[in-house]
Amino acid sequence: MKRIIVSSVVSLTAVLTLAGGAWAVQEPTYTSTQVSFAVPAGNTATFVLRLWAHQKLLGSATGSKGTLTVAVPTTKDCKFQIDVRSSRPPNGNFVWYSGFKATIADCGVNININ
Repeated sequence: MKRIIVSSVVSLTAVLTLAGGAWAVQEPTYTSTQVSFAVPAGNTATFVLRLWAHQKLLGSATGSKGTLTVAVPTTKDCKFQIDVRSSRPPNGNFVWYSGFKATIADCGVNININ
């Protein structure tokens, strides 16, 4: 049984590796002032980038090409959930695509150095 499981995992890993970018998941990125998501080129999906803090939606951006951006506000603890959902035709239902929790240092603070 162990051999079958290990073999299946190795086979799946090989398939995903050979598929390259077709299976690669694009993660959102962040700075102290904004979160961003670069929509993967050549897709047919619509993506929604969402920024949450303490189960409250703080902002979102929707699109099917280019870069989606949401401003990071100043909060007491700078702890956020950043997630991306995607929708593909024909049904158009949104499903989780990628995301993570992060503590963003100096959240919402714009630092200018002259």
